[in-house]
Amino acid sequence: MKSIIDYAFQSRRFWWFNASSRTKARFRRTVLGSFWLGLSTVLSTICLAVVYSTIFNVDDRINFALYIGFGLCFWNTLSTSLSSSPTLFEVNRDCLHNTNLPIVFYLLQEWAFTIQSFIQTFAITFACGLILSPTIITSLPSLILPLFLFLVTLFWLPALICIGGARFQDLYQLIPVAMTLLFLLSPLLYYEDSLGSLHWVADFNPIYQTISVARDSLIGANISLYRYLLLSSFNVAGLLLLNSTYNKLKSNLKFMA
Repeated sequence: MKSIIDYAFQSRRFWWFNASSRTKARFRRTVLGSFWLGLSTVLSTICLAVVYSTIFNVDDRINFALYIGFGLCFWNTLSTSLSSSPTLFEVNRDCLHNTNLPIVFYLLQEWAFTIQSFIQTFAITFACGLILSPTIITSLPSLILPLFLFLVTLFWLPALICIGGARFQDLYQLIPVAMTLLFLLSPLLYYEDSLGSLHWVADFNPIYQTISVARDSLIGANISLYRYLLLSSFNVAGLLLLNSTYNKLKSNLKFMA
């Protein structure tokens, strides 16, 4: 893990610049540019908040809209990253075969691209949230630790799936299905209390907990120490697993693409 961190720091300008170029090229011929990232989340939030607040007879519709909006903001970032990760090496096959860049460079570049997309989405979502509830700005300090844990997960989990996808191509089909099931099982469009006796489905879902801790810290909910310990343990275990897997397979990964 130390070698990965050292390389990431030494080459930070290179992989961050490459990711920035991809971000600019993504919306090159659009009028609104990267504004579309946040706009799509905001529009989805408005529609879903109206529908689900009616279905579940929610009294505080503003808080419910914030609950859905920030939940979707974090979920869309993570699910998009995980869904695209199995094909990362395939997309970069020519570069892998014709350059001497280490495998970790492509993992870092993809991570930076995801972070940049998340920043743009979160900024617009948060700005709209301020219109609905100006007091959420006081919750920003409490977001620091949950956001750090979210960004760490955003690196090692897609990277691990990417390495696994290079070896087992079944992941190309499995991950999108798994993300759909996780979305349906995760209380993102409804409150956790609605699960009733199935509350454990959310409690023991580390993917959902990664999102919910960040979301709940923004809307003023109390976060228990247990949830922080669970997420920290989840990330430590994931980083160790990634380090072990990467060291074992890094010499062969280019030939698997």
